[in-house]
Amino acid sequence: MVKSCLSPDGAWLVSGSETGQPYVWDADLEQPQNTKKYECNFMDVISDVDWNTRYNMFAVAGFGQEFPILCYVFAR
Repeated sequence: MVKSCLSPDGAWLVSGSETGQPYVWDADLEQPQNTKKYECNFMDVISDVDWNTRYNMFAVAGFGQEFPILCYVFAR
């Protein structure tokens, strides 16, 4: 199962994927944003994503010991 979440202001959707890359969507335009493949490239499924409501950042994680939890500051 792959999780998705909305930013606190409802403007962005972040989704995990089976490709090993997170996807960021502009919720108003309903279009994906271009992301750089080298910024996050898991070897397998990104199963969890969650947005921090206090800071403008989100975290992504895979399943298993060898998958890190990566945090991204979306916009400073």
